[in-house]
Amino acid sequence: LTLVGYHAPHFISDFVSAWFLVAEAGNPIVMEWSRCFNAVMEGRAHDAGVHQHPLFAGLDLHEYHSHKQLDPGFNSATWADYLVVNVSLKAVLERDPALRARFWASSLLMAEG
Repeated sequence: LTLVGYHAPHFISDFVSAWFLVAEAGNPIVMEWSRCFNAVMEGRAHDAGVHQHPLFAGLDLHEYHSHKQLDPGFNSATWADYLVVNVSLKAVLERDPALRARFWASSLLMAEG
């Protein structure tokens, strides 16, 4: 197995919760995910506006912007910023089809919710 974690398709179709993940040291998916997240957050003290980072350019974030059921007070930009670690994984998987195929084929993702 590549990675063990929780998948929440009822929330966002390709959403993988980041609160609990298990992977072997040096896992290429987790390494790339970490590189993307660290690049996006470099020099930032908070996540405000992070969804506008160039690494996220061209990503379809409509599901991230439309899910406000957990906190109706969040505006769409705030919600995508709050989920920056999840958006980072989406960016990695959308930009590398081979990594995406490996991720979905070799990860054990338990249904959340």
